[in-house]
Amino acid sequence: MPRLVGQFVKNCKIFDKNENLVNELDNCVVIYLSLSKFSENINSSIKLIEDNFNINIMLCSQITLYAKIKSNKPSFHDAEDVDISRENFKVIFDRLKFNNPNRIVKRSRFREYQEIKLTNVYKTVYLEY
Repeated sequence: MPRLVGQFVKNCKIFDKNENLVNELDNCVVIYLSLSKFSENINSSIKLIEDNFNINIMLCSQITLYAKIKSNKPSFHDAEDVDISRENFKVIFDRLKFNNPNRIVKRSRFREYQEIKLTNVYKTVYLEY
């Protein structure tokens, strides 16, 4: 089942593997999208985000949220194909920006190592559909 995790924060900074700043946003919700097979649920994902998070958005792709853990090895057999996931991530980001002109919408890089530093995490929300 696809899921979204949102963390309300005072500040979010995303760094690449060389510790260069990729993106930053204040007073936002950081939304972590799992890369499950949810191609048919893009509209549901966007609606879920818009209905539950009325604040600036930092969108992050997060394959580890969909891992099924067996002993100490994660399994990603139910994860979506990487090319489809990349396109879905782009579509969700573009539509959130278009549908919400009064909000700042930023994103992480897709399928790259990234370090996310959060300041003052107010609360974490888990949503499934």
